[in-house]
Amino acid sequence: MSFSYFKRKVKNENLSIWIRLAALRSCIRILSVNQGAKYPDVLLKYNEKFKFDRYKGTDSEPPSGETLLKVLIEVEEERNQILSSNLGEK
Repeated sequence: MSFSYFKRKVKNENLSIWIRLAALRSCIRILSVNQGAKYPDVLLKYNEKFKFDRYKGTDSEPPSGETLLKVLIEVEEERNQILSSNLGEK
């Protein structure tokens, strides 16, 4: 699936917050591939800043939709910088 597909899922307020969180993780995974970085390292970087990564079935509350959108904005900005710099190299 594409970054745009997962981005739409993160933004879809009709979906469960857990599905939206899984979609955000997919966006971060795609970003890590674009960066040539390890997914756990990229996920940790964003989680240290936003404290959003939780797992269903644990005692922790899910992150807010607002938090997911804040993370998505930064992920998308970083991805766009990488893609535009890649276009400039060609």
